[in-house]
Amino acid sequence: MTIDAPDGERLQDPLRSGEVTGTVIICFIIALMEGFGLQSVGVAAHRIISEYHLSPSAMGWVASASTIGLLPGAIFGGRIADFIGRKRVLLLALVLCGISTLGTARSQDYQALLLFRFFTGLALGAALPNLIALSAEAAKPGSRSRFIAMMYCGVPAGGAIASFVSILGGGVFDWRWIFYVGGLLTWAIIPFLIFFLPESVQFRMKASAVRDQQIAVKASIADVLFHRERRLPTMLLW
Repeated sequence: MTIDAPDGERLQDPLRSGEVTGTVIICFIIALMEGFGLQSVGVAAHRIISEYHLSPSAMGWVASASTIGLLPGAIFGGRIADFIGRKRVLLLALVLCGISTLGTARSQDYQALLLFRFFTGLALGAALPNLIALSAEAAKPGSRSRFIAMMYCGVPAGGAIASFVSILGGGVFDWRWIFYVGGLLTWAIIPFLIFFLPESVQFRMKASAVRDQQIAVKASIADVLFHRERRLPTMLLW
């Protein structure tokens, strides 16, 4: 794959084939957890209503809280990634998603449920634009749509897994079982993300350009202060 440099020059993508495969697989798995996290409250809804004695409208707010969190999460997650990198944002999103999902399982009242579900949506929203960007960068120009579609197939597949986990735990565990599984699985992805997911190509190029500029500035200052006949006056002034 090639990408456009700021000056219009075409640069080769440094991702190797193994890194491309790792990127697609890890992005797909994270998308699975996106679907799992969004669908989990739906499959647990009837048991949550029974335990907390919620009205349909109150349960509607619980189900909608994660969806409400998606929009600000996507806006800020994409923006922050421009400064610290997509990999770091994904890492932070998975940590927050794991905490909020496990927090949902430990919730003791309605307000806590709403809060943890909102933060779950915030984390999932922050992850999504970065998953799309990493999948697009990993693909060749003619395969980008296919790669993004493959990654996004993880979302409905994750929802199906949430339903399966609910059925598997039915009659043995209460509704919290679904969120314990979801939170622990989310955290289980983190080591693979750290060691096998390469950073965004565009972010690495941008960071490299900034470093080169800083080095050039430092070299220029050193040349002004210590070039030949300026060395002694500089030292005497100091």
